[in-house]
Amino acid sequence: MKKHKSKFIHTNCTRKLLLAAICTIIVCMLSCTLFACSKKIVLPENADKTQEETPSETQPQSDVNTEPTEEERKQLTIEAILSSLSNVGDLNAETVINVSFGGKTLSEKTTVFERTTTGGAIHTKTTTLDAANAKNPYKTEESEQALSAQDFKRLFPRYDLSFASNIAGIQLTENDKMSAISFSLEKSDAVGILKLSVAETNNIASNIEIVVTAFDDLPKAVGFAYTTSNGNTVQIVTTYTNQE
Repeated sequence: MKKHKSKFIHTNCTRKLLLAAICTIIVCMLSCTLFACSKKIVLPENADKTQEETPSETQPQSDVNTEPTEEERKQLTIEAILSSLSNVGDLNAETVINVSFGGKTLSEKTTVFERTTTGGAIHTKTTTLDAANAKNPYKTEESEQALSAQDFKRLFPRYDLSFASNIAGIQLTENDKMSAISFSLEKSDAVGILKLSVAETNNIASNIEIVVTAFDDLPKAVGFAYTTSNGNTVQIVTTYTNQE
């Protein structure tokens, strides 16, 4: 029981860390006002006549409720958020992979994907712990490469999570700026999405917590978090932005 409780607390902490990471990384948010329109049914003046008197007219069914239930609306919103992940063909992206232990960053890799007229450019920045006697605790390496349209498309971060719309226990959060869902997947269901190597897959010691945020029909961010067999926390967060 104590072990189960500890695992539950750790899972909640991991999810909170992921949510915090996404909120920190998303620095630009679209602003939009959502409008809803309604149509009022107006009865004709002769609505009280019998069908024999007005055979071409029918009584409006004003008592039929066509509005979706709260559960149906929630399901439609979840499906829309997951579907938004396929609408990235005109967006730029940034993926941050952070590995930490006890709140201390061990390594971090940031990859920026920027579309160009000839294809795209990828800028990579990797930060790792330096030697114990080094002047600075971290060392940084950077690189940049220009790619053809085909190679850029192949490397651009895309995540197909459409199958997750019917996962039990999926959590939905909404406000006037964006919507977010969070849920958990077993590693066997998620490693293909993350394109992890065999070694990386074998090193996962927990379920994978996932958060997806969207605005309108475009994704804003998708994040993954899990713990490794040696107790490290791995967070993978991709944010999407419009081209400038």
